Amino acid sequence: MLLQNLNAIAPNDSLSVSTRAGHAVHASLKAGDNSRPEDISAAFSRGGVLVRTVQLPHAHKELHHCGISVDNARNLHASGASQHGGLRKWTLAHANLVPNYFAMGPNVTGMPRHMAFLALPEKVGRHIVGIHEKDNASGNVAPDMSVIHEADARFHLNKMLASLIKEQNVRQSERLENNEVQTVGIEPGAIAGLLFYPVLSKPDWLAARADFQKVIDKGGPEFAGRAFPVFTYQQDEGTQVPALKLLDTLVKRELEAHEE
Repeated sequence: MLLQNLNAIAPNDSLSVSTRAGHAVHASLKAGDNSRPEDISAAFSRGGVLVRTVQLPHAHKELHHCGISVDNARNLHASGASQHGGLRKWTLAHANLVPNYFAMGPNVTGMPRHMAFLALPEKVGRHIVGIHEKDNASGNVAPDMSVIHEADARFHLNKMLASLIKEQNVRQSERLENNEVQTVGIEPGAIAGLLFYPVLSKPDWLAARADFQKVIDKGGPEFAGRAFPVFTYQQDEGTQVPALKLLDTLVKRELEAHEE
């Protein structure tokens, strides 16, 4: 069983930053932007955490174009530009909700994903454009999309979370339909960590660690020196609700030009 391999964890040595051939490491971390593992765990049990699963070839694009506006994103999409500038679709996850993260977790068919970004809702900033209790089946930036005021976004996120927990209590261990929180861009400090879940090709954290490090290293300059806690989750055999488990902390390294 894949989850049995989660205990094969690399030593948590990533905060001991060293200089290796081909890598220049930032001397100082942007400590104000870093989230402690306990902050993420606390948010997961309180107001929830945003989860966005990603495919490995495109995962690094989540760490670029964070400051993009709705109009800029719409124009990029219309021009056929290949850069990430469109809609980011997140799931509001919580310790009292059975996990339903797109293409991640047990019994996923097709092409399961082993990587996701974690974001703290209260740090997202003026980037939320949609909050939907059910999957909105959205594509890219719609003509009528606009940014939701931060206070309104917080209110509607709390309202949705309360409704989801109430429904979960009725349906007990069943998965609810995936909710959807849409952003265009995001404040870099909101991206707090990453989530790993084993798949056949990456059955444990040791096998996946290099993937995660490469994605972080390809992030934009706004993430220079950032440290990212990496978690996995395990579900209770009865209730199926998840518990986060810290695996590691990875620090962004500055790549030389020939490595980018």
